[in-house]
Amino acid sequence: MVRRLRGEAPREAAAWVRGLTELRRAHGHLLTLRELRYVDTERVAALAAEAESDLAAFGRRAVTFLSREDAFTAQRAEVEQLVADADAIRTVADAGPVTERLDELADGLRTVTEVVTGLDIADATVRTAVLERIADVLGGVNRARATLDARRRSLQDQEGRAEFAAETALLAQAVTAALAGATTPEACDDQLASVLARLEDLDGRFAEFDDFLTELAGRRTEIYEAFAARKQSLADVRARRAEQLAVSAGRMLETVARRAAGLADADAVTAYFASDPLVAKIVRTAGELRDLGDSVRAEELDGRLKAARQEAARALRDRGDLYADDGRTLLLGGHRFAVNTQPLDLALLPAADGLALAVTGTDYRAPVTDPDLVSMRPYWDRHLPSESPEVYRAEHLAARLLGEHGPAALAAAEDLPGLVRRVAQESYDEGYERGVHDHDATLILTALLPLYDAAGPLRHEPAARARAQLFWTHGTTEAARAVWSRRAVSLARARDAFGPTAALGELVAELAAALGEWEPSDAREGADRGFDRWSAEAAAAYLFDELTGGTGPEDFVLGGAARALLDKFHQALAGSDYGRDLEGLTELRDRRQVVEAWLTAYADASGSAAAPGELAEAVAAELCPELPRYDGDARLTTTVEGLLGAHPRVAGGRLELRLDEFLARTARHTAHDVPGFRAYQRRRGALLAAERERLRLADHRPRVMPSFVRNRLVDEVYLPLIGDSLARQLGTTGAGKRTDTGGLLLLVSPPGYGKTTLMEYVADRLGLMLVKISGPALGHSVTSLDPADAPNATARREIEKINFALAAGNNTLLHLDDIQHTSPELLQKFIPLCDATRRVDGVWNGEPRTYDLRGKRFAVCMAGNPYTESGERFRIPDMLANRADVWNLGDVLTGKEDVFALSFVENALTANPVLAPLAARERADLELLVRLAAGDPTARPDRLSAALPPTELDAVLGLLRHVLAVRDTILTVNAAYIASAAQSADARTEPPFRLQGSYRDMNKIAQRLRPVMNTAEREAVVQDHYTAEAQTLTTGAEANLLKLAELRGELDAIRAARWTDIKTAHIRTRTLGGPDQDPLTRAVAALTVLADRVAAVESAIIRATGTESEGTSR
Repeated sequence: MVRRLRGEAPREAAAWVRGLTELRRAHGHLLTLRELRYVDTERVAALAAEAESDLAAFGRRAVTFLSREDAFTAQRAEVEQLVADADAIRTVADAGPVTERLDELADGLRTVTEVVTGLDIADATVRTAVLERIADVLGGVNRARATLDARRRSLQDQEGRAEFAAETALLAQAVTAALAGATTPEACDDQLASVLARLEDLDGRFAEFDDFLTELAGRRTEIYEAFAARKQSLADVRARRAEQLAVSAGRMLETVARRAAGLADADAVTAYFASDPLVAKIVRTAGELRDLGDSVRAEELDGRLKAARQEAARALRDRGDLYADDGRTLLLGGHRFAVNTQPLDLALLPAADGLALAVTGTDYRAPVTDPDLVSMRPYWDRHLPSESPEVYRAEHLAARLLGEHGPAALAAAEDLPGLVRRVAQESYDEGYERGVHDHDATLILTALLPLYDAAGPLRHEPAARARAQLFWTHGTTEAARAVWSRRAVSLARARDAFGPTAALGELVAELAAALGEWEPSDAREGADRGFDRWSAEAAAAYLFDELTGGTGPEDFVLGGAARALLDKFHQALAGSDYGRDLEGLTELRDRRQVVEAWLTAYADASGSAAAPGELAEAVAAELCPELPRYDGDARLTTTVEGLLGAHPRVAGGRLELRLDEFLARTARHTAHDVPGFRAYQRRRGALLAAERERLRLADHRPRVMPSFVRNRLVDEVYLPLIGDSLARQLGTTGAGKRTDTGGLLLLVSPPGYGKTTLMEYVADRLGLMLVKISGPALGHSVTSLDPADAPNATARREIEKINFALAAGNNTLLHLDDIQHTSPELLQKFIPLCDATRRVDGVWNGEPRTYDLRGKRFAVCMAGNPYTESGERFRIPDMLANRADVWNLGDVLTGKEDVFALSFVENALTANPVLAPLAARERADLELLVRLAAGDPTARPDRLSAALPPTELDAVLGLLRHVLAVRDTILTVNAAYIASAAQSADARTEPPFRLQGSYRDMNKIAQRLRPVMNTAEREAVVQDHYTAEAQTLTTGAEANLLKLAELRGELDAIRAARWTDIKTAHIRTRTLGGPDQDPLTRAVAALTVLADRVAAVESAIIRATGTESEGTSR
């Protein structure tokens, strides 16, 4: 390169600039080589020196050339070309090559500037001249760059706006597509993230445009809001769908439970839950709820379905073991009890002169005082909207079809019975029986359709015709009549040509409104003579038909009965002053009164059987003599025979019908009675719902827990004991029927022994209403059955429930739970129930009331924990305790030790999935498996009613061995708890033992056991359970755990010594008085102890001295 440059003499500044650039790069490269390892640094240094020398020499030559006036001519030309090119670009992309050329030219000029600046040039004017020329060219470059930038900005603004418009349009389409694709709330988040990523890309691409960024910020807000609204909408739809599914599944579950409870055998239960469409629908609903993200309700449905199956199996077993007389009698021990099969609900019953709210199966009655319901008295005894004392439901169905389809369509129907049947099926709430009322409605239509067309305007009742004629003559003007006539005719033509229009109904409504406005002064006074049957709507309908379908545009029909009456009346008027009387009267009211009087008197005197409507039509004819008329003589009556339904109007399958009367009567029923009855139904439903909520009736339906097991202990001990008490309280049935009532059942035990669960089961099987009262909610301050005396709303609610149970009387079980938290004064209120008096004083609806329960099927059960936290036994009034049947479910009855111990295993079956299938097996199978697990050599697995696979049998036996070992610990703890709690504080030799051994504890431990556990792992589970339970005692945790270790035989020397110290400290503290006692009492106690110890020393000395004396004497 050096040789080439030495030999060249460039004629352009650009070539000199390129040469200088190459030499500078070569020199820099040589300097870089010095940093390499193992390089010949001396050689590299020599080369670098040579390159530097060559660069200086080439620079001097370049300066010599550049100092010439024409040295930068080519660069100046290039700059001018660049300016022209910059001004000529058409797109932003075209600016790229121009920019590169400008950069290249500017870089070369900067290189020349650096070389010239670095050279040692003796003549400063030469350097200055070269630099000025370079600066001049650089100025041209800057001018070209400015031109290019201005042109690019202009193009960029145009192109950017077009591109931004296109991008925003695409963004809008993307947002629309994303919203359409966001079908779930989760998809909304994903789609929003995608759209926002696109929006961020646009932010970066158009960062130079402030107005674009502002618009994008607004778009971002709109997108956020759109997706938020979409997400909320989808969440609302999902929540509504989930709610609808859950409610529907709840109703289906109730149906499934009712059906399953009545199945005949276990195979039927299994088949029902395996193949019934309703069960499958519930399972699908649970799946849909999971798809909707509502796994909680899905699990609840699965649990309730499983509980329904377990309850069906339990009910099936109970029917075989406990029920008799096809389920009408329940056996509890040696007693037979009548079973109430009425579901607990609220109903409206007639009472005195009104209605009363009644709880089914009980004596509860509450008069209805709702003014809206009282005003609906005509509907109290009706059961269907389609039927009333005046209208047979088949008549209503036939009238509906006439109104909805029209007589022409019905007459032309190829399958009229099929049409009637379909309409009847769709109107399921109107109570049509298939094959009965659809049959009768078809017969009625068949009889009426031939009369309908021939009747013409006579199908309107006479009273409506009379009212319309009076209105048309005396209530309108000539101009109004002309307008209404023309409009009616035109609308009728439009109807005939193209079908019915809304304007036709609007005209009829307009006529009805005009009739209604005219009625008060002219028509209402005739109500006692049949004018009450007039209807503005019916009269307007007749008027429209008459204006559009009569013999003339304003001709009015006169019925044959009215015509006959008038003819005979006029014949009888010969020589009377009737005409002169009318001529002297000008007011319509006066004239009508006279005409009515004359016609009525004539009809009564002549014995003419004129109906009120026909008489009204005759009066109208007399009062409107100028009205053009024509006679109507069509047949209107018929007899329908062969009817199958029952109704007061139907006699022997025959129904007498008159077309005009039928249409008017059914029209009034449809317009007034049907909506009135439906309003009554709604009001009745709202009233019953509000009363159910007020009484909390759903809380009083006993519900058997799915985990409840009717084991041998329940069958052989608890149910007979409860039966003995209920026999006294409820009375029995059958040959040994017992009618004397009295007594009270008191169940006591530590917590967790199923006192309330057992009574729920008994109440459910007897069909009793179970009113549960919470003792803690009452508290010790409640001593009265007056809700007004309650200290708080919770206690007041519980007292109201007690009064409700007492008011209900029959078929009621009052269950007071946790009575250790209540006042003995309150419990004394129930003493009269134990005797023959059976009368209790209470307060109901703010009024004192004495509840007389003699002869009532009413029982009281109290339940409580007789052991308080301090170990003291709780107290109930002695008179109540002496009269009650008291049983401790946590203690062992004499001779029932094995059954009591087995009950812990039976109750724990459902807590562990390995043992859960055993709950559905025969009781003998469980007892055999327990014997196998206990190592009984006489037990053999081949005696099971249904064989278990070897692997499953090994797992069951392995787990049962652990369960039996845990059961022994639980029984030991239970006995220690009861023994400790029964002791008085003064007699204790150790701290009170508060750890419990109940069914609840057994179940908690059993659910954690596994067949593969060894003994150490099982014992660790037991220890962990009681360690956790001890932590809740706040004080005494250490003492209770040491006592537990002593019971289990696990005390080592260190813990035994600690346990001895604790017992010694307890005795010392008890002896010297507790920390709560005053110092003087404790001092006296200490002196007493000291005196006892001195006396003991004295006795010891005397004994020792006496022994020595005897030895000396011997």
